[in-house]
This record gives sequence, structure tokens and C-alpha cells, in this order.
Amino acid sequence: MAEIREACESFMDIRKADKYSSITFNTVKGIMKRFLGKYPGTDLSPNALSYAIVETVRSYSSSKATAIAILKEFHGHAEMKYGIKAVISYPKVDISDSFERMMYIVKFLQDSEKTMTDLYDELWVSARTLEEDLAKLRGKDPLQVLGRQLLVNDVERRDGKVLFSSTVHPMFLTLNLSQALTTLKGLKKMSGEPLYSEYAKVTASAIWSQLSDYGRNRLLKVLEELLGEDTRWYESLGSVEPKLFSTESEIGGMSTKSAILDCMKNKKPFNVEYQSEEGPAWLKGCRVLPRSFTGEGISVISNGKEHVLIYDKIIKVSNLLEDLL
Repeated sequence: MAEIREACESFMDIRKADKYSSITFNTVKGIMKRFLGKYPGTDLSPNALSYAIVETVRSYSSSKATAIAILKEFHGHAEMKYGIKAVISYPKVDISDSFERMMYIVKFLQDSEKTMTDLYDELWVSARTLEEDLAKLRGKDPLQVLGRQLLVNDVERRDGKVLFSSTVHPMFLTLNLSQALTTLKGLKKMSGEPLYSEYAKVTASAIWSQLSDYGRNRLLKVLEELLGEDTRWYESLGSVEPKLFSTESEIGGMSTKSAILDCMKNKKPFNVEYQSEEGPAWLKGCRVLPRSFTGEGISVISNGKEHVLIYDKIIKVSNLLEDLL
């Protein structure tokens, strides 16, 4: 069984002879010295190799991307020369970049079963760094993206998990004007759907705000002069100042339609107070029937019976019966 020091020395001999690497040999020596300090035991083994690589990167205060690059090379060297097959899941993003980390965090934690320990194992950064990233998401020295702050205020910690009231799906699209035009026209059409109108308008406003003055003027010209379309809806998008991220409740407020959409999307039961022909009435434990949505209303099952709810007749929607009082 080869010893770890022998493997490190043979690797550094190769690196020292490489005159074309962008990483200096002194940097390589520093990383490998730290690696040896983290390596448990003396023999070269898969488990020890995996542990030492992760812990070296986690403790490295300079560019973690550089440390990962060097240790990946050493990993390959150990496998090729000494037959050590260590299965290591390297981070999927550049963990030296706070923006990349935070985008990964909000996507990773969409799964309610994922814990902070899982995230710690995935990203190879310190627990302190993860806490600082979460604090930034909540608004402490927040990240700036496209001139706006990325804030995810409604975040709850419970049993080692981080829960969002609305999952965050960062999408920073780079569109040409034809793509922007087709996207905005689609959102305009969706704004005519009662359940989706507010979401469509806010999304369209977010896209509109990112366009240059030239882009906005060009789109308006095409819409009006070539397509013969009324441009007032598009022009109104400039009156909304969208946040970089808004929860579903922030967009839809406590409106009946947004509450129904939330329950429909998440398959949650809800309670309804509505105006029947005989006066105010209540339905308990409603569940939306699939494919029952129309522009005017929706069908639900309550106590085994089907009911058609017309949006204009609904007085209040709630998950808790006492909230209907």
C-alpha cells in the first residue's frame, strides 16, 4: 500500500515540471501541505482521500476554485498511478463566488427534505459562510443583481431545515428583442386569465424594467406599427417597480384568486364562504377538481359533493375554518 506522502511528492514532481500552468508551484505546495495536514493516517485509501480533499477545500481561505482544481488533479493522479478509486462529488458551482453559491442555495433548499447538513456536504464551505449567505438572502448586506436587491424575507428555520414560504427560482434570462416580444405577448394574454393576471403583470414588468430605452421603444414601435396592437398595456408595465423576488402572497396579496391558485397548485384543502342564492354559505375541506378551471370559476369537491364556485360570488377563502369568522 502506497503512503500518502509518496503520492503527494510524486504529484508535486509532475506539477513542478509543468511550466505552462496558470497556477504557481508555490500555490500547489501550499494546497498540498494543507491537504497532508487534513489527511488521516499514512496509507493512501479512498475514504481518507475523499475526507482530506473536502476538508482541505473547506478550510482554504484563498480561491477554493484553485484548491479544487489542484486536488482534482491529485485525485486523478492517485487513481492512475496507485489505483485508488475514490468517489468524490465535487461542488456543482464555483463555491468561491458568493452569487453562484446563493443561487445554488435557493434552488437546493426548494426540496423541503433537504437540511443545512446536506447543503454543508454539497458546497464544501464553512457553516459560518452558509449562515452569512442565508443572512444576505434575508436582507443583511443583500446581493445586488441587475440593479436590484435579492431579498427572500420569508425564511424559516426548523429542525435543521430552511423553509421558504414561496420557493425561489432564479432565472436571469438574456433575450434578444424577438424573444422579449414573444414572451411579453404571452404574458399579456395570461394577464387576461383571472387566476394568473397579477402574476403575469408582475413578471412582464420585471422583464420590461430590464430592457434598455432603445429596446422598449423598438418593441413599442413594432407592436404598434407592424402588428397593429394597442400598446397601452405594455406602456403601463413601466409604472410597476418589481422586486427581484416576490413571494406569491406579495404578488397576489390575500385575494380570493391568489388563495385559490395556491391551494390548487399545492393540492391543499381550503374552506370557502360564498354568496349562494339563499345568502352566505360555507364549504369545508374543498379540493379543486382537475381541469375544472374556467375564466369565471372553478369546480371543487366538498363532503363528497361537487360544487361550482364563481369567482365573483366568493366572499373569502381560508385554510383555517376560524379565519372565515
